[in-house]
Amino acid sequence: MSGWEWLLVSAKFVYYTGFVALAGGLLLAMLAAPVRRQCARAIWLSVLLGIPGAILYFLFQVGSFAESGFAGLFDGAVAQMLWDTSAGALVKTRVAGLLLALPAAFALAKPGRAGLLFVWGLGLCALLIQAYAFTLTGHLSQETAAAKWTLAIHVLAAGFWIGALPLLLWLVVKSPQAVVARAMQQFGRAIGMPVVLLLVCGVYLLLRLGGDLPVTLVSVWGALLLGKLLLVGGLLSIAILNRWRLVPALNRGRSARPLTVALVIDLALAVGVLVVTGVLSTVVGPPGH
Repeated sequence: MSGWEWLLVSAKFVYYTGFVALAGGLLLAMLAAPVRRQCARAIWLSVLLGIPGAILYFLFQVGSFAESGFAGLFDGAVAQMLWDTSAGALVKTRVAGLLLALPAAFALAKPGRAGLLFVWGLGLCALLIQAYAFTLTGHLSQETAAAKWTLAIHVLAAGFWIGALPLLLWLVVKSPQAVVARAMQQFGRAIGMPVVLLLVCGVYLLLRLGGDLPVTLVSVWGALLLGKLLLVGGLLSIAILNRWRLVPALNRGRSARPLTVALVIDLALAVGVLVVTGVLSTVVGPPGH
């Protein structure tokens, strides 16, 4: 990858981290009272990472198009040109949506001033705007409305799942086992449908983008996609292990250490998924796109 491509992928990873922090914070704020303060911090983090990530991605696009080194970041003519395209619409939509999350973070940090329904409602609006923004650019931006809706649902489901992992890890480390077991059981029940939607939507998107399967499999995009699928398979395997072995073991008085290790591995796999997704959506495309 070129220097600009590395910068673009890095900026996108920063934004992705903010996005999943918002989704995970909102989900666990509704499910687990002991981690609610950390959920407010996660929503704050989503703003602090998401907005700079979105802006930097736009600036790096400007620099890449200008082809004049670091000074290209500040090329006004190129910036104006991109601002009037889908690239400009993307950064404007993402920043505006993330600003909506600020009142939700304030309200969640001081729950006496507003109900959780207000927090969830406002935060969900911010999250839906972020999901919509994913459809503005990329390989599916010229596809049908059905494909765009599928992509939005896919990224929302991924955000809920991945964004909850660091909060769950904090809960396991800091809370009594009975609290951890109850929260993990609630999360396991709540995340079931998003995971199903994630997989179903992922298969649909693969069929839309993959085209000729033999050609796709031998392409760079296909190799990276296979790597992403393996990472997701690892996440699913650990999720099954957590639900059917490690969480029930907590109810029997067993140590929480295996669950802690599993969540750390989960986080490492999730970081890999975000990085590979950034490369797939920025540097390489499916054959024919």
